[in-house]
This record gives sequence, C-alpha cells and structure tokens, in this order.
Amino acid sequence: MLRIFSIAGLSLFLAILPARAENGAKPVVLATLFPIVDFARDVAGDFAEIVSFLPPGAEAHSYAPTPADMMRLSSARLFLYLSDDMEIWVPGLVAEAPAALLVRAVAPETSAAFGAGSAESGHAAEEHVHIDGHAHLGRDPHVWLDPLRAQAMVDRIADALAEADPPHADAYRANAVALQNRLMDLHNEIFAALADCQTRVVVCGGHFAFGHFAERYGLRHLSPYAGFSPNAQPSPRALAELVRTMRALDVSALFYEEILDPKLARVLADETGAQLLPLHSMHNVTKEDVAAGATYFTLMRRNLDNLRKGLGCGP
Repeated sequence: MLRIFSIAGLSLFLAILPARAENGAKPVVLATLFPIVDFARDVAGDFAEIVSFLPPGAEAHSYAPTPADMMRLSSARLFLYLSDDMEIWVPGLVAEAPAALLVRAVAPETSAAFGAGSAESGHAAEEHVHIDGHAHLGRDPHVWLDPLRAQAMVDRIADALAEADPPHADAYRANAVALQNRLMDLHNEIFAALADCQTRVVVCGGHFAFGHFAERYGLRHLSPYAGFSPNAQPSPRALAELVRTMRALDVSALFYEEILDPKLARVLADETGAQLLPLHSMHNVTKEDVAAGATYFTLMRRNLDNLRKGLGCGP
C-alpha cells in the first residue's frame, strides 16, 4: 500500500528536490501501464520525455509507490494512467503530488463486463468483483488489448500531451493520427488472421484479460477465475467444470498470462493434455522485453501467432 507522508514532511521532502526543468526543456511524462508508455512515446515523438512509472515486472494492480516515486512526481509535468479501476493505488499517490502536475486517465468509456467468463458461470459477470478490498462492477479494464479501443486511448494521450505542452499540440495530434492508422491496420490483420480457425474457444488457465479482444474478434473465452484480482483463487467447482468442458470440446491448447508463473495452467494442462501457450496482457513488461525492444505491436503480433497456433487457424 502507499506509504503515508505527513503534509509537513512531504512539503519539506519536496522542497529539497531540484527545481523543475526550465521552460525550454522537454516536459517529463510519467506513464503507468506499458501500452500507455509505448503509445505516449509514439505520440510525443521528440517533444517530450516519456518515462515508465512502474519498474519492469512490477504488478500493475497492486503496486506500492515509494518515496523515490514521489521524487519523480516532483520533476514531471504530466502523469498518465489508465483508470481508478485498474491502478487502484493512483488516487492516493496523486493526492500528495505537486499541484502543477497534470494527472490524466486515458481509458475510454466502457461498461463491458467479462469478469466471470468461466466454465462455472458460462457468461460475463454482472455482480460486483472485489479487487484488493475495493468493490467494483465487473468492468474489464483491459481495453488496450482491443486495437480499436486503443485508438480512443491514443486520442486521450494526445489531448493530455497537448494540454501539458501547448506549443507542440499540432505535432502530438498528427502523431496520434499516424498511430491510430497503424492500430487500424493491426485490427484488420488480426481480423483476417482469425477468420478461419478450427475452434473459436480460447481457454485460459489464469486470469483472462482478453475479454475486449475476444468480443471484437468473435471468440468465446473460458477461465476458472471470476474477476480481475491478481490475488483471487478459483473455486474447486470452477476448476472441475473447466476440465470437463475442455475434455468435452477436445481443447488442444491452454493459454496463460505470459508475465506470471502459470502454476494453475500447468496443472490443468497435465490433467487434460493441452499444450501451454502464452498470451501477453501487457500490464507491464520484463527487463528481457525491454532489452529486446518490445512494443505494443510486437507483443500483439506474438499473441496473434500463439492464438493462431492454439485455435488451429488456416494459412
């Protein structure tokens, strides 16, 4: 959880920090989730410095900000995050941020709920889902995995950059249009690549982040988890029902979230003989991903390759 600073202590702490960069320097933009970082870099071009707020491999839902993070806020012009439903620690963090810092959420409006698309329920959740002690409707926050919803994120990122740095507003919006065109090309590529598959059922052995993606491309998804909490555990009934469903559908591939240890997925694969294949949800990336120059587009195409393999899609 966020460490609590006294107002007086925080003021003294910030007072000893270096002053903000001169007006002529590039504005520093902090961004949370990897897709926001990657999109913001494309939109900013050479006019702003985009810095990932999360360390590589950190858990995005339940990250605990540190005093060093507060120091970084003091030198930034803009802080970008997805939503209060996703990064539940952000409101507490920015409540203590300098008044000059612009804080902007970039998630598009959505009420889609895919929280319990499990074998136990067989449909999307309508009930409340509890995430780390916070009650939420079963809205799926993983909007970036649908390239068309990602286009709306790019609009909001461009608007935030333009507000933070008005002299370069036109450049930001032009870069945003170029990025949105690439996202449309990606959408068309995915649509064509998944048009002819032996099955359209995606079975995930962990938390399923691809509800928006599945809806966009006409896929059915099954998971033993109800909701999006990284600390949730599936019920024995849900696990048994998923195994029965996999056998009945003759499922040959089981997907898991790439950045997490797939302990449960391995158990289900051993039980059913399914092949394990990773899907990258892109909440965050690893040091290895960073070193390899991973982008939203390279990771989405890696996901597409694995989906085509697991679903038996045609050439």
